[in-house]
Amino acid sequence: KLNAASHFGAELDSLSDFVCFGVAPGIVIYSALLQGWPGLGWALVLIYVLGACLRLARFNVNRNAPPPPGRVHFVGVPAPAGAMLGLLPLYLTLAGWVDMREWPALAGLYMAFVGLLMISRLPTPSPKSWRVPRKRAALVLVGVAVYAGALVSQPWVVLVLSDLAYLAVLAWGSWRDRRKLA
Repeated sequence: KLNAASHFGAELDSLSDFVCFGVAPGIVIYSALLQGWPGLGWALVLIYVLGACLRLARFNVNRNAPPPPGRVHFVGVPAPAGAMLGLLPLYLTLAGWVDMREWPALAGLYMAFVGLLMISRLPTPSPKSWRVPRKRAALVLVGVAVYAGALVSQPWVVLVLSDLAYLAVLAWGSWRDRRKLA
């Protein structure tokens, strides 16, 4: 907005994203769920961290490239969404649904899977393509307020449901795109 962008600033932004959305979730998941599984747990978390690093590197390399054809979308899961997805095992534990400390192998494999989703070629929805018709703006604002209220009152449950909804959107988009190719 200030017309003060620079190449150096863009690189610093990606470095910050790598630490916040790659390294931090990996350390949190390892510390909370995988400490009892030191060797392979670290390796699976590092696959996630490497996926975040490569995702951001691809974003930087393609920053000035023309957008992909068709509807505006990301290629692969964006790093912030990857962090949200990567923390799902912890959200499940904190919500009291499943104690993922008892399933460290599953939590670690899931983290590696999210890392692979970030470097995949899967087209994922971009908020840049969302348009809210003027007559539905009030409804959308009420929906956002209800979501925010639920997030404040039941954060872990709302985060689990948000992750599951995002995974469903990814699965549906992947299935839809495969049907178009067939």
